[in-house]
Amino acid sequence: MKKKDMEAFFNSIGEPMVPDDDPIYQNASWTISSGSPTSRRQPSSDGRSTPRDTPGFEAFWNAYPRHDAKERAIKAWAEIAPSFEVQQAIHAALKWQVLEWQRHDPKFIPFAKSYLRGERWMDEPLPG
Repeated sequence: MKKKDMEAFFNSIGEPMVPDDDPIYQNASWTISSGSPTSRRQPSSDGRSTPRDTPGFEAFWNAYPRHDAKERAIKAWAEIAPSFEVQQAIHAALKWQVLEWQRHDPKFIPFAKSYLRGERWMDEPLPG
């Protein structure tokens, strides 16, 4: 789904849009992939399972403000294997969460792995 399609989607459901000149979203890739339910893991040379295919991860990574521990975030993404609808929910939540995180010290932005494993896109905005 292209950025203009995402904007149309969010406009249709009444979500506030982030302005195009917002530096956080200028370089974000809004391509969300609807992955198949097949296994996204393959054994590594030492027998452990590793992520093989992570549809939609790059769009998430580009939109997420903290770029630490990417490999751990990829593994968390592969573990939850978010559906198309969940990927949409993640991006919708990031719109208000990034704005909220900008008001506070950046060291309090959770690692992407923690965000994903904790299903933080389900959080609700703080009042006020």
